[in-house]
Amino acid sequence: YAEDADGIRNVLVLVPGSTTAGAAEGTVVFFSGNAARQSSATFSITYKNDALPVVTAISPSAGEHFGGRSVRIEISNFPQVTATDQVTVTFGSSGAITGTVTNIISSDPPSTATGSDVEPPKTELLVTTPFYPGIAAGAKTEVAVTVTPLSATDKAATGKTFQLEHKLAKLRTSSGNFGPLRGPTTGGTFLSATIDYFPGGTTAGGVGVEFGDVIVPASDITVLESTNFATQLKVKVPAQTAAGTVKLYIYSVSLSKANPPIGVPVDFVYFDILRPALSESFVQPSLGCINRAPSAQKETIYIEKMPAGANAGNVTVQFGTNAAKAVDSVTYVDATTAAIVVGVDSIAAAGTVAVVVTYGADQVSLSYELYDCDVPFLISYQPSPAKGVYTGGAKVNLLVSKFASYALSTLTVTFGTVAGTVESTTAAADGTTATVIVVAPAVLVFDVITATLKTTAAAYEVSFPFTVVEPCDYSEHCATFGYIQNPVLIAADKPVDDTCEDSYCLDPNTFPVPSVKSFLPSTGYTQGGTTVTVLIANFPATSLSDVLVSVGEKTATPISLTDKGGTPAISELVFDMPASPINAGEIDVVMKADFAGISAFRKTSAKFRYFLPVIGPAVVTQASPTEIFPNAVPAQLSIYVMITNFEALDDLTDTSQVKVKVGGVGPISVTSIQQSNSDFTVVYTALPNGVINSAGNQNITVSIYGPSESKAGTFVVYVKPVPVPLFSSIFPTKGLASELTSIKVFAKHMDPLTSTFDTTATIQGASGGSAAVTVVNVPQQVGCTTIYCDLHQFDLTLPLNPDGVLFGGLATITISGRGRTVTVPFTYLASNTPNVKLVDPSTGSSLAGTVSTITVENFPAVATKDQIQASVDSVGAVTVNSFALLSSQLQVGVSVPASSKAGTFGGRIYRSDLADAYGSWDFLYVQPEPTFSPIDGTTDGGTVVTITAFWGSGAGTATDMAVTFDGKAGTVNSAISNGDTGSIVTVTTPAADAKGAVVCVLTGKSGFSTTFKFEYFTPPTVASIQPPFAKVDGSVADCAECLSDNDKETISVWIDNFPEMTDVASVQVRIGSITCGATPASSCYVKSFASLVKTGDAAGSKQAYLTVKVPPQTSGQAGGADVQVTFTGKAAARE
Repeated sequence: YAEDADGIRNVLVLVPGSTTAGAAEGTVVFFSGNAARQSSATFSITYKNDALPVVTAISPSAGEHFGGRSVRIEISNFPQVTATDQVTVTFGSSGAITGTVTNIISSDPPSTATGSDVEPPKTELLVTTPFYPGIAAGAKTEVAVTVTPLSATDKAATGKTFQLEHKLAKLRTSSGNFGPLRGPTTGGTFLSATIDYFPGGTTAGGVGVEFGDVIVPASDITVLESTNFATQLKVKVPAQTAAGTVKLYIYSVSLSKANPPIGVPVDFVYFDILRPALSESFVQPSLGCINRAPSAQKETIYIEKMPAGANAGNVTVQFGTNAAKAVDSVTYVDATTAAIVVGVDSIAAAGTVAVVVTYGADQVSLSYELYDCDVPFLISYQPSPAKGVYTGGAKVNLLVSKFASYALSTLTVTFGTVAGTVESTTAAADGTTATVIVVAPAVLVFDVITATLKTTAAAYEVSFPFTVVEPCDYSEHCATFGYIQNPVLIAADKPVDDTCEDSYCLDPNTFPVPSVKSFLPSTGYTQGGTTVTVLIANFPATSLSDVLVSVGEKTATPISLTDKGGTPAISELVFDMPASPINAGEIDVVMKADFAGISAFRKTSAKFRYFLPVIGPAVVTQASPTEIFPNAVPAQLSIYVMITNFEALDDLTDTSQVKVKVGGVGPISVTSIQQSNSDFTVVYTALPNGVINSAGNQNITVSIYGPSESKAGTFVVYVKPVPVPLFSSIFPTKGLASELTSIKVFAKHMDPLTSTFDTTATIQGASGGSAAVTVVNVPQQVGCTTIYCDLHQFDLTLPLNPDGVLFGGLATITISGRGRTVTVPFTYLASNTPNVKLVDPSTGSSLAGTVSTITVENFPAVATKDQIQASVDSVGAVTVNSFALLSSQLQVGVSVPASSKAGTFGGRIYRSDLADAYGSWDFLYVQPEPTFSPIDGTTDGGTVVTITAFWGSGAGTATDMAVTFDGKAGTVNSAISNGDTGSIVTVTTPAADAKGAVVCVLTGKSGFSTTFKFEYFTPPTVASIQPPFAKVDGSVADCAECLSDNDKETISVWIDNFPEMTDVASVQVRIGSITCGATPASSCYVKSFASLVKTGDAAGSKQAYLTVKVPPQTSGQAGGADVQVTFTGKAAARE
């Protein structure tokens, strides 16, 4: 109980349990028994039913039918268990098989807290899967998993399934696991073999091994190890009667040789050891120098099984095409091995020569390599062949002649076009050779490339082949043994080639269960921010990224992780507690470790008690925006917040004082503190990417952090949902089933960062066949940073129809990139179906026929154009004018008929007797743009407008049509349909309330309509004419008001609301019956014009000013005459 200075009382109440679910009311009585001061307050609480246990996760979720796979099972609301014999796990529903519980990783006690935000108790078990019979070889099946506490069998948990697979045995064919695959005809050598998924527990009598037609007896087969995951054999090779290649079979006796579980047989090579041959101590190729006298270059050749009696007089050696010659000496090293010394012939050209040693009827051949020994050359390199992973790091040792004098600083090495590293060079004691160690760089080419070592001290270089390979997939390799990869060891000692080493795997069952040794402090305020230090034994986290600290539905913020050593190993974990998800009270803090990101979770927990602060909560009064998109760019997540009942902050530059938290993520320091006083505080924050990544309402909390107690206020931001990817367009839409087809696909709402390298595509045919699609190019988006504006282009090459090249049908393309997927339709045309390649032109008037050429391939043979028929869907037959066969394509000249409507219409072309085997094509009918005249009129209405709309005859007559001007009905006077010239419609404008441009719509029958703009203007009026009279001879009085041309023969005319003139030709003046011209050659003409700006009541409005020469009155009679001024030019667009 606590009371603050304002009289606000905070009472912490421990609520008793209830035997029934539902709402209940509680009462707090203050000053009980004191009638003068006693008062009470009520509160309500809802009791919930204890939830039934449910299996929430199984990892891994699949394994082999023979069992032995170690899996982690997580159950919520499970009764607490402390020993493996307190729980059973069964696989399958009918005739369920029981697995073996090997470890209780963790098991929470029942929670005393209630509410939707309370994390239910969890139990994690380690279980070994049992043998599950009845699954056919190569098949898979899903079985239910049931976890039952023996103390309460009615609390059995289900909810997840486990996939079991009967995997076929597979022989490991790498040289380290299988071989050697050659031996003498006498037999007696040993062959090693490792087989994955061979029947576990196999003995020698259960293994069948055959070399050709020779069956190996069980006494010559040793089973070194046999588990369900792998079996290792050692086989004594039997003798054969003749040298050559035989087929080697290894199989399970229970399955027989006819169905070997390791796949196809392999080749084994027998050789005859009874005849002379090169000794294994002789390493080819031998090396020598060109241009050396035989006396200066001696070689020793060791030959095994050499018959007795060989000597320098009866043994010859031939180098290349040179004549055979006697040897220097023959010495028997032992009873069957002879050492033959011979001088090498003097040969001028470098290269490989064949060397043949002859003794009687026996000959032994070898290769001898000759070099120019006066310049550097590569003697050998190790490893051979040289190879390394594309990420680089592989080392190659080069033995180079004549390289000892070159310093390390003068040496460079390139692998293809990429520079590598020369690590060291070491000269031999005699100075003739140097050992150079080079390191391969990262090379993104999976192929054999040429590596070249150069010296800048001289123009010398040596080269060797280097194979770039992908590293071993340890996740797959280790899974073969039921283990997982060890990413810590892989990161510390990165593999440099594609060899898979078992030492990089580890058994997840060896992880001990962590336990808390110290947890301080164990209490803090509900607003969070308490820094907790925990000492944990056996905590298998290697970095903070491996750690997840959960407090109810919220997540704490890890600060540091330190290895303290000791036995068992102690880790120190420091983190900040989040704001309480349960208000005040005790809650479990669960600390999980995901070993190096491989989902091998281990966890432990401790209790933490939240206390209420002694003052009331802060209140968010304003927040902007209230709607945002999920994280795309930081600018979209910029939020301004005004919060009251918040501590005034003195230092506005210290943004760490105020932090925000989104759901369970945070706290995150604000970007800036805009203002802070005793009344309110305004902060601005730009939330980083990834904080908000799901649609719906998000609670955002703003809190004070610092030496004083924390205060927090919460507001809600609505996150708009992310749209699903949509297919927009594809071109072309079809292609031959027997050809590769290049297409372009446009799709909306993919990830804007989707690129060629992270896009994959597949296609599934109409009958279910599938194949990979080649992703040629995915251009990067420019100017689009969110998923909402994305319109991605995918350039793809489709394979042949996976259903077969003789079949057509609608196929489905699936494009995936950066976690988003879109499907696209595509039509395969059977290889014997006509395929239209080009329609030129493919567009024409909807009101007139169009002459076009259709180019089609795979068209049946025709002799006359009458055998070719074509049509346009919903339009009619197409006239075939001509045809010509060009190469493998048929060009058909056609006349496409007119259509009553615009739009794209499908067409067909086929031989007259094969109507079902047609080629499809599209034709776009377009209508000419409508015309309107005049384009403007007065606000009084009554202007007759002529509209030519290219509708054809389907729009009906004048009585079927209607016209509106800015929503007001006009009058349709007449309508004439005249084929290509369109429907000529005359309408009369209604009066308008104001001048300006308006939108007008003319509609007819069958959905025809045309929209156009019409501009209303105020009718012009003559404001003044000076002088207002003239004599019959055309002369006028002097005019003081006139602005120009005051020559006693000219009048001035002022006109309001007149269009702006550009020259005298843009106006026509009529005085009486005389129309004035534009030049002095006329008796009456417009002399000048000007645009004036009015003053007074109409200040700012424009007025037209004209001067006009007055013509003489031809009749000679005095009297009045009308002055008419007409605008004949083209006015500028009115505002």
